[in-house]
Amino acid sequence: MQKFNHVELQGKNLFTIPILLYQKASEIIALNLSYNLSVDIPTDFIQACINLRKIEFQGNEATKLPPSISYASRLTYLDISNNRIETLESAELHKASALVSLKMTNNQLTSLPAKFADFKSLRSLHISSNCLTIFPQFICSLANLVDLDISFNAIPTLPDEIGQLSALERLIATNNKLSGSFPPAFASLTSLKELDVRYNPLTDIDIVADLPRVELVLVGHNSVSGLEKSFHKIRALHLNSNPVTRFSLPWAMPTLTYLNLSSAKLTSFGDTVFDKLPNLQKLVLDKNHMASLPVGIGKLKKLEHLSACSNNLKALPADIGQLSELKFLDLHDNNIKALPAEIWHLPCLSTLNMSSNILTTFPKPSVNPNVPPPGSDIGTLPKISDAEDGGKSTDPNESRRPSQTSGGLLSVGSSPGGSGREGSIVSIYGPGGRKASVMSSKSATSTDTGYDRPSGVVTPLPASIRKDSAASNKFANTMAQSLKYLYLADNQLTDDVFEEIQLLGELRILNLSYNGLYDVPNRALGRMVHLNELYLSGNELTSLPADDLENLSHLKVLHINGNKFQTLPAELGKVRRLLVLDVGTNWLKYNISNWPYDWNW
Repeated sequence: MQKFNHVELQGKNLFTIPILLYQKASEIIALNLSYNLSVDIPTDFIQACINLRKIEFQGNEATKLPPSISYASRLTYLDISNNRIETLESAELHKASALVSLKMTNNQLTSLPAKFADFKSLRSLHISSNCLTIFPQFICSLANLVDLDISFNAIPTLPDEIGQLSALERLIATNNKLSGSFPPAFASLTSLKELDVRYNPLTDIDIVADLPRVELVLVGHNSVSGLEKSFHKIRALHLNSNPVTRFSLPWAMPTLTYLNLSSAKLTSFGDTVFDKLPNLQKLVLDKNHMASLPVGIGKLKKLEHLSACSNNLKALPADIGQLSELKFLDLHDNNIKALPAEIWHLPCLSTLNMSSNILTTFPKPSVNPNVPPPGSDIGTLPKISDAEDGGKSTDPNESRRPSQTSGGLLSVGSSPGGSGREGSIVSIYGPGGRKASVMSSKSATSTDTGYDRPSGVVTPLPASIRKDSAASNKFANTMAQSLKYLYLADNQLTDDVFEEIQLLGELRILNLSYNGLYDVPNRALGRMVHLNELYLSGNELTSLPADDLENLSHLKVLHINGNKFQTLPAELGKVRRLLVLDVGTNWLKYNISNWPYDWNW
């Protein structure tokens, strides 16, 4: 037997309630009449729905609320969002005194009836995206209110009586005209956990720090110039896009895991700030005026995400290598000339973006001091020989080419096509993960001959296995085994950079566009068997190592536009998974009449 507890009639182009529902009216608990532009709700039908508790009346372009809704005596949930309602004075909604949740988002309300104070059971009230210019006074008498959303109105102040909302846990007031500071009674909101006041002209939020249970504070795009307060139980603090020049913490905040201070005016931090953030996991300092990273950055032992792009950074401190949990590091658009060798000590680092700096070299590998050195009988890591290195640029002052960075996206070069995509695109976001590649002791001491060795007999390992084992042991717990996304575009790097980059065998994306590269040495890319995207745009390249291309079986995107290629290697035809190939702005001169030879790739 079909049940009529929950009736879904949204988008049915109804003019009135179907006759069939009258016979089942007493069974209806929830009624959805949304997106029926001409629907009428008869009063006798609502009166017959003696168990009706939920009505959804969204997107019907109604200019006034059907008065029949007030006859739903047991109504607890009402959603009349996305209409054109200008007033509720004649709707007599106050008769539905059992309401627990009332949503009136996106209408044209300029005021609310004072009789709404009768909603003594109301716990959730959403009146965002209306035309309110005054905070409705009756709200302050709703003692059981837990969730209040007044966003996207034109409310200039909050009344002193707001402190009476002792049960309020969530206050959303974005995109209003709240200015100055909160009223003193705001400190009485002892249950408040989440506060969102983004896009207001507030200048002072110190009183928020006195709230004992607040966990999430979003104050982005305001006018706060300083914060010298600590919070009791805060988990995330967003002070982005404020003219913040002062930031200090009187006492420790062990619960804070996310701090966003981007687009501020910070030049430095207090020396003890990071001593008081032992559990910080994400730190965003983009678009400030810092010439160096704050002192003590290495004390953030649980930091996983660090972004400080578009600053004036000239160097990185050596203690950055102490961030053993760091997975994401974005320092693009700075003035960094060199990276410290300690960058190799980051065993979890998955994404490194150093684009748009003035790097001339990549640091030599450094053994992680937290890992015991390999035995003396293990060989050294093989390097690219001088004979294989090919021609190198001797001009370290190669002119720097412009790039565009926006929100972590760097576009370089130009690419013809209908997709609108410009050249070599560097995306700093992507899935990360750590993948170990340390050879187990069992595999390093056994063979596949099918029989056991006699007792006391040790069979020497082949030289190639000994070297690979040495590489794995020597660089265990370094970024050589975790780094997957490396962005070095728009720097001053030369061919020597491949001597270090070739060790990063777990790379998925490598961007070396707009540097001073003249030649890619043989076998420099051969170890990157997992590489999916390779960007070499805007260099001086004339060829690619053919043998390496055959090893790049996972390569899907290759950008070599803006170089000096006259021909393309035939081995490109063996990269079966290649989806995107950009060779624009080169010196290619193919004879299309001789396609079996010239077009063999």
